[in-house]
Formats: sequence, structure tokens, C-alpha cells
Amino acid sequence: MDDAKSVAASERPEGGLQEPEVAKVVVLQSYMEAELEEAAVEIAQAAVQRSRRLKEIAEIVKKGFDDRFPPQTSLDGVYHCIAGQHFATCITHDTRCFIHLQVGRVHVVVFRSKDLPFDPNFKPSAQKKAEEKAKASAVSDGGEAAGQGRGSQARGGGGGPARGAGVV
Repeated sequence: MDDAKSVAASERPEGGLQEPEVAKVVVLQSYMEAELEEAAVEIAQAAVQRSRRLKEIAEIVKKGFDDRFPPQTSLDGVYHCIAGQHFATCITHDTRCFIHLQVGRVHVVVFRSKDLPFDPNFKPSAQKKAEEKAKASAVSDGGEAAGQGRGSQARGGGGGPARGAGVV
């Protein structure tokens, strides 16, 4: 009887006795079309079978989506993947491009989003605050740049940007 078990184990491809079984996949939340959802299940299941490291699982899933669904134009978003057992997310994704799966004990979130902001005039809030502060100090100083006295302006302004020049 022991001989039968060892023969069966030796016939298994590459994994021997430690080959993982196919993990059960549960779709917890999805805003994807059926084709994308099926691909997500297939790719995530293969990734969990192939690796136990969460970072590798996320990389495999992202690469799988990038290969299977490349951007059609430069304005299309790119796919991102989060894999783990305990995490929280707060993300913005393209319409109908989000899925949260559980593959065995591993949760996998796949979503697509644009790298560029939608508004071409978008500026991060820290940059906006800095510009507003600079404008306010320029107005309160009578138009002089902060840290420059009248004497330094007469000599050429101390090497700073010319008036009216904006930060690019």
C-alpha cells in the first residue's frame, strides 16, 4: 500500500506531495464585464498556485492583466493589483474596472485607473497652498519677493526668477 502512494506521488508534475490544490475562488465584489471577471478569476487562481509570496502574486496578476488587456490608447488607464490577507483600500478606479476576489485565504483586488488626473489644470493641494501663500506674501510685502530688500532689487534681484515668471 505504501508503494501505491509513492508511485502516485512520483507521477505528479513538478510538485510532488506538496503541490497545492486548486484554491476556491470567491468573487466578493465586481464591477467588471464578464470577460474581464473570468480573466481575473483565472489569472488570480494561477498566481496563487504559482507563488505563496503576496508581492509575487500581485505582480503576476498585474502582468497577466497588462499582457491580456493592454491599453488601446495613451489615455487608457493601467491595471493595478493588491494582494494580501489583512488590508484596507480606498481607491479610485475606472468605470467597470474593479474586482475583489478571495482565492483560498488570499484576497486579490484588481482595478484600472488612469495615471494622469482628469483635469489638466489639476494641482496637488500642497502645491496650491504654497502658491496661495506666495501670492499672499507678495501682496502683503507690496509686491517684493520674500527675503529681498529694496537694496538687493536695485542690484538685480538676487538671482531669483524675474517678476511674472511662474514655477513650472
